[in-house]
Amino acid sequence: MLVVLTNTPTPYRTAFFNELRDVLDGKGIPFHVLFCADVEPGRSWRYDPSELRFAHTLMRGVHPRRADVVFHFNPSVVRLLRSLRPQSLLVAGAWNTPTMLLGSRRSFCPGARRIFWSEGHADNVRHRGGPIPLARRWVLRSFDAFAVPNARSAAHIRSQVGDDAQIVFLPNTVDEDFYARRGERERLEARARLGIAAGARVLVQVSNLIPRKGARELAEAYVSLGREERASSMLAFVGGGALESELREIAGRASGGGEIHLTGAQSTSGVRDWLMAADAFFLPALADANPLAPIEASFASLPIFLSRAAGNSPEVVEEGVNGFCIPEVAPGALAASLRRALSMPSAELVAMGTAARANAERRFRRAAAAESLARALSFDA
Repeated sequence: MLVVLTNTPTPYRTAFFNELRDVLDGKGIPFHVLFCADVEPGRSWRYDPSELRFAHTLMRGVHPRRADVVFHFNPSVVRLLRSLRPQSLLVAGAWNTPTMLLGSRRSFCPGARRIFWSEGHADNVRHRGGPIPLARRWVLRSFDAFAVPNARSAAHIRSQVGDDAQIVFLPNTVDEDFYARRGERERLEARARLGIAAGARVLVQVSNLIPRKGARELAEAYVSLGREERASSMLAFVGGGALESELREIAGRASGGGEIHLTGAQSTSGVRDWLMAADAFFLPALADANPLAPIEASFASLPIFLSRAAGNSPEVVEEGVNGFCIPEVAPGALAASLRRALSMPSAELVAMGTAARANAERRFRRAAAAESLARALSFDA
């Protein structure tokens, strides 16, 4: 049996777990997911049991929060693991979450191969000095293997536990069928629903509007462009968050040439509409372990402009082929990236979007990721 211990039933993980269940069913391997909570603060996703096609348990617990970190504590995880008796336990969550620390103890899950699912990388580490890095290293070294989504995460794990760390590459995936754009007609229909002119050049950033996502810096760079450069264009921020009021103030300075549009928090269908309507995707994150929005945008056939601070930028962006890396989140670099996206011929943007879709098909399909995980855990034996 494979048991996954994770935070909440997010849509992207639910879609992957549904696929993984199908793969493991075909091999006669039982599969169960333990969730710490149905939702976390700041996340708009809701728990819908009808969407989960795999055995799962929503554990009772308490969920104290400090800053933007939720410290789940679910004592029942010990009883559940002793009852399920997994051969492999995949722990997906912050290394310092009480439930994850409990669940990963060998005494509570004897005989299980314990794998930590880690998305972090060196540039994303918050605490670089003092006792916390020592505690982090000690906890990580208690695991038998590690599942990571990209090369930078793998390098970080090796720096913590040694070059001989057992690494399983497990890219984060999205619902690729849902986000796939199937032609120009979908683009025009989405623009009609959103009230966007067919000929406008539309750039989108899909993210929470929090400082580390770089939305403020991107908005300032947009208004710094000349009015002619911004003419007949829109920079849309798809999502809500603490920076909304500040971004609205910046948007007021864009009048007379181009438009900054704030959508507020959106449903998955709303996000899809904006991706369908867009010409290019931007995410100038100052720090981001492994953002999903660029993968969604890739399946939507959009050129990707992604900062190097995003942990998966080497996997998502093929420089000059399907987009461009933003070398630094600074006014000059952001303005240059915006100018490039606004001045490129439409045919060139379409070709880059096609390449982005092809790259996503190669790297981020759920079925391939599920098969790869099953092989890595020796379930083929």
